[in-house]
Amino acid sequence: MHTSYYELSEKVCRLGQDGWSSLMAASQNGHVEVVDKLLQHGATVDLHDKDGWSSLMAASQEGHVEVVDKLLQHGATVDLEHSDGMTSLIIASLNGHVEVVEKLLQNGTTVDLITKKYNDTALFLACQNNDLTTASVLLRAGAYPNGCNNRGQTPLLQAVRHKNLAMVRELVQANANVNQMEQGGLSPLMMCCEQGDSEMTKLLLDSQANPNLQQSNTGYTALMFACNGGHLATVKVLMEHGADPLIRNLAGVTALSIASANEFPDVCNELNHWGQPDSTTDVEHPATSTAKDEVDEVVSRFRGQMLAETPYDHREQEEGVDGKKVPKGDYKRYLKIRAFGATLWRTGKRKVKASIETLYFNLN
Repeated sequence: MHTSYYELSEKVCRLGQDGWSSLMAASQNGHVEVVDKLLQHGATVDLHDKDGWSSLMAASQEGHVEVVDKLLQHGATVDLEHSDGMTSLIIASLNGHVEVVEKLLQNGTTVDLITKKYNDTALFLACQNNDLTTASVLLRAGAYPNGCNNRGQTPLLQAVRHKNLAMVRELVQANANVNQMEQGGLSPLMMCCEQGDSEMTKLLLDSQANPNLQQSNTGYTALMFACNGGHLATVKVLMEHGADPLIRNLAGVTALSIASANEFPDVCNELNHWGQPDSTTDVEHPATSTAKDEVDEVVSRFRGQMLAETPYDHREQEEGVDGKKVPKGDYKRYLKIRAFGATLWRTGKRKVKASIETLYFNLN
């Protein structure tokens, strides 16, 4: 039976029951000759399903650069958006198809469009996937390096998380903000120091990272993170770049206390080389000995400090941890003891931790 040109045009432009057209199916599967024929016979290049999924998106997702080129030649809208805000560029970047990314950029796609759910950019997704090649192409095209999604994450934080020094270097060269924190108050430098990467630490510090920023929910500095992991080389780099060992976290503890509690004598010696913090209001732990008398002395001194700081107040009780009552206005002292106990637990001093846990409620 002969099919007229107009009947064929109607068929190739029609969406199937699954919401897909013949052009979408051919594009997803990389059949460039079929795509060409369909377009020649009147297929609508921007026809999309109910969610906004188009032929160009399908080809971009699978990395079919020849199909992408053919669709663009026939007038495909390069920045057409899916219902979730995804564009062909974001989709190609997410899937690491750098040739498609380059083709889309050559055809005028907007590089910094964001998804609707998380506000992710193409650059962020490339960095999240540890894809240096795609990230480099996007940066050369002018991608904004400081785009922050609704989880407080940036491309630089992703690069640091992956320990990708080359990617961090490219982002820094593109003027990425080295002091921008995520929602939990963690900066790129803090994350880097927690991982113990001294080379990356130096790169960030040389790029004006502030070594004395404090994490909002703990008060930890980059130096404290490095000391907690015993990363001696990283500690040295931080001290050479002006890290302040006198800063205290929200539990009132210094970097030296953290290194001592975790029994890193080399780190303690390095900090002492730069000047030991004032210990009149802090608990410095014996780093190289676990003798009972020394531990008892630490606990006794800690108890004395707590008694001296704030009188125990029996009024206005409210619920504390594990159903116990803690006076209003006395949480600072309580949190110090909890933090001290947690540190002792990590270093294996479980018996001492048990006594610390009861210390607060026996101060009176």
